[in-house]
Amino acid sequence: MKNFALMVEYDGCAFSGWQRQQNAPSVQQTLEEAIRRGLGSQVNLIGAGRTDAGVHALGQVCNFRSDTRIPADKLPFVLNRELPHTVQVQSAFEVPWGFHARYLAKGKHYRYIIRVARFPSALWHHRAWQIPYALDVEAMREAAAALTGTHDFKAFCASGSEVKSTVRTLYRIEINRSGSEILFDFYGNGFLYNMVRILVGTLAYVGQGRISPDQVSAILEGADRRQAGITAPPYGLYMVSVQYARRYIAMLHPRPWPAIRGGWHMHPAPKTKKCQLIHVYHNQARVFALKNGKIQAEDFKRKSAKAPTNA
Repeated sequence: MKNFALMVEYDGCAFSGWQRQQNAPSVQQTLEEAIRRGLGSQVNLIGAGRTDAGVHALGQVCNFRSDTRIPADKLPFVLNRELPHTVQVQSAFEVPWGFHARYLAKGKHYRYIIRVARFPSALWHHRAWQIPYALDVEAMREAAAALTGTHDFKAFCASGSEVKSTVRTLYRIEINRSGSEILFDFYGNGFLYNMVRILVGTLAYVGQGRISPDQVSAILEGADRRQAGITAPPYGLYMVSVQYARRYIAMLHPRPWPAIRGGWHMHPAPKTKKCQLIHVYHNQARVFALKNGKIQAEDFKRKSAKAPTNA
């Protein structure tokens, strides 16, 4: 019996969310059925995060145990043949037996996209929150600065949540404009129910001038959901990546150097675009090759590289 981890991408509009449900299609159920057909294994798939209906993923991480003899690097080919085009496995690894995608996650990166244009785009339908009015990016950045750090985010948590504590840490919030799109990137150790969507709704109010940047601090301290902004639509939200402790592999969506202090990271090779495994430790970065889904430490390629910034 082996423990496998998958990095999965999916279109959230096609599902009722990640978690298996009785009367609606879910990402978890779709993947479990594909594993059953492709590997002949009845598994319990564990996801790093339970995304809601309509929320997309570029780098959802999940794991399962199976006695299949298929090598880990072949699993995406086998499983993607059994999956609809709305969910696809991007990479697979054999991981230590104790690896648990949800309980061992140390942080997540979420992105929210707002498209600002006079008229809505058919191609961005259910890919971004489309609004017809301008937003003040500098004002939103000023407000976001008050949200970073460790706080009680009760004001930004939807009702119905049963968590024991609403204290979370946001390492960084980035707000950047790219043409008609405004990208909100949130890096944190954990997120409450609808937290990112409520944060974006509140920041959008700031961008419209409906509330001032200074009021965001008062909303945070007041811990009253009614004082915060609206809950932004789910289809503008993307789970980009999940981060794990150093001893485990963190499978991230291919992007520039992963923005965390240290550990194992997935990263595309500059020329071939094939996946490399990068270990970051004490401002050193070593690149290893991947063969059959396993780390080949002897394939050392580079002695040092610029360390990534903190998340």
